[in-house]
Amino acid sequence: MISPKQQEVIDILKSQDSMTASEIAYELGAETKATGAHLRRLEDAGHIYVCEWKKGKYGVPTKAYKFGRGESVVFVAKKKSQDAARKAFTKRKEYDPYAPIMPNNGWVSTIHSKDYSFQHGDHIRFMERFQPHPDFASAWLFTEIA
Repeated sequence: MISPKQQEVIDILKSQDSMTASEIAYELGAETKATGAHLRRLEDAGHIYVCEWKKGKYGVPTKAYKFGRGESVVFVAKKKSQDAARKAFTKRKEYDPYAPIMPNNGWVSTIHSKDYSFQHGDHIRFMERFQPHPDFASAWLFTEIA
């Protein structure tokens, strides 16, 4: 059974080639979320189908619907392999003793937490540069009192 709003959605899709949920909602003067629910029900019933995936607002993939019976297009995301994603994110590939000094925000540096090609032993040697040591005037603070 088709509701009056769903019939309006069908009438809009009959007049247009293909439309997204937000475009249909604008034509109806309704909320996009409610229109999306109507579209899902109509798609499940076989009255409409997904003809393509368009880039929506902010580059998010969005379904474009068409009236009639047809095979809905399934979205397949392009994924990078784990190594390719890691290589795109790394800062440097090996230990560099002359690298600019970075602030120490704990025992794990920013470089080691983001650069997976940076070995743990190299990281320890890198972090040895950041061990706290007092200057000569305040060295007396670190002497033990018996």
